[in-house]
Amino acid sequence: MTPAGLLRSLIRDGLDWSGHSPRGRYVAVTVMTWLLLALFAATRLPGDLPRALDAAIILAAAGAQVLCLGYVMRRLSDAGRPGWLFFLAPLPLIGFLLALYLMFARSAETAARPGRITRLAGQGLACLIGLFVASRILWDAHWIPSGSMKPTLLVGDYMVALRTRDAARGDVVTFLSDLDGQLYVKRLIGLPGDRVRMQDGVLHINGAAVTLSDAGSFHEPAGPQGALGLFPRCANDVPGPGGICEKARQTETLPGGVTYDILNIGTQSTDDTPAIDVPPGHYFVLGDNLDNSNDSRIPRSAGGMGLVPAENMRGRASMVVFSSSGRYLQDVTSWRRDRYFKRIQ
Repeated sequence: MTPAGLLRSLIRDGLDWSGHSPRGRYVAVTVMTWLLLALFAATRLPGDLPRALDAAIILAAAGAQVLCLGYVMRRLSDAGRPGWLFFLAPLPLIGFLLALYLMFARSAETAARPGRITRLAGQGLACLIGLFVASRILWDAHWIPSGSMKPTLLVGDYMVALRTRDAARGDVVTFLSDLDGQLYVKRLIGLPGDRVRMQDGVLHINGAAVTLSDAGSFHEPAGPQGALGLFPRCANDVPGPGGICEKARQTETLPGGVTYDILNIGTQSTDDTPAIDVPPGHYFVLGDNLDNSNDSRIPRSAGGMGLVPAENMRGRASMVVFSSSGRYLQDVTSWRRDRYFKRIQ
């Protein structure tokens, strides 16, 4: 790979927080980022650089910290086993703070004439740091890699979830799985004390079937989707990549009035399940793409997700910020025009 190609690869991976990265590449990016920050400090403090070069160094140092943060997020998502790299997670934020300090640090000779570009860059970075810190406290951002929640969530959606463990029946929730430590997104169906079962493909809660109405069909390309290159499952016979994949679409109404659409492919083993009593401190979750979802219908003893402990709940999905139909989130040419700031129901 040429140096230019390697640089493009490093930048692309650093902007895609949902992917995975080799440990060596992560360490290399972290070291290079901090070397650049050291260079920033060495050239910044004397205060005698031209303003254009000064601003360029500021932007380079701040941008490098953004990439470093991206690699941290990628490593932390690798199979849920970050190992000792977890202790390096605060480094990008520390780097941001140091860069901010250095932006305002001036020598005595130049303290009386701060540059406008430097001041604006510092203010902008301060806002970004504040937004980042607030986001870690109030909400999480997630990229959807698979299709278990279609049509509510599509592969390539970038959504935000409010951090809370309080959720109601019908909410789309995020939680950590005891199976692999990964974060999952499903719909909350059963509350503690409920009895839930599937019968002939119809959801039953406390002995009563939910209300279903036909909503036509769901269509999507039959080719690979998202960074993982997963192919969708279809109800029709698709000739190959480039064809149209179809699924039956129905509108489901839960007790309490929450309404959303679900998908069905055909007769599956999970269309008929024994009644499951939800014990205290647990929840029953389902994917809206019923025939393509590992959820609470399948017990852990059979390799399924089983019931979700309340302490594993992370948040309530609220909005799709934007969505990409391509392999990378930063490929703006593949963003879906109808999914900007789309409320999740």
